[in-house]
Amino acid sequence: MTTINRSAGFLNKERETASAAEWQSYNDEQVRDLCVMAYREAPAITKIFADAGVTPDDIRGTADLAKLPVTSKSKLAELQAESPPFGGFLTVPVNELKRIFMSPGPIYDPQGRVPDFWGWSEGFYAAGFRPQDVVINTFGYQMTPAGLMFEESLLEIGCCVLPTGVGNTETQVQLMKNLGVTGFVGMASFLRKIGEKAREMGIDPRNDLQLEIVYVAAEILTDALRAEV
Repeated sequence: MTTINRSAGFLNKERETASAAEWQSYNDEQVRDLCVMAYREAPAITKIFADAGVTPDDIRGTADLAKLPVTSKSKLAELQAESPPFGGFLTVPVNELKRIFMSPGPIYDPQGRVPDFWGWSEGFYAAGFRPQDVVINTFGYQMTPAGLMFEESLLEIGCCVLPTGVGNTETQVQLMKNLGVTGFVGMASFLRKIGEKAREMGIDPRNDLQLEIVYVAAEILTDALRAEV
């Protein structure tokens, strides 16, 4: 079985055309390596393994993760509060991080220095984003990681990103029209508001904008909302 080269350029045919078996083999290898490293470097992970009566040798692939308990978001917030800032889950010194965010909980979110740390580029590429796209990113850029999380993956693909955040719907419409925006990342309900504002401004979203691809998250996409968008 061949291995998947993740370190090569993103537009890598080998990765795009890998079989399900090849991806499973790759993921199993990643899980094994991650468990060994986390068990060795993160005290909280060591305790989770010990409480479950499991060692890294027991985790040979993704299927074996079922042997470990799920740490809920509320439990993670509790552990971080008891032992700030990361509750014993961090595997490197804090000064080796690239950024630190704070999500609701509150939960501190560390970002490492490796390229495309959050790993969304494959999802964006599979959804249809390409290097020629001009993308408007309406997720927030302050405190929480979403804005930069998605931006860095889009940049990894080669897209041009407009870091707009939420609000200012009239400005969003003007940017989309003037800059030929082809991609949107954000909440579907906000895209609906942008469309409504465009019509108020006498702009037909279908004919006057070049939007081709949308990646939505952070809320339930109901059939009604999808139809409206």
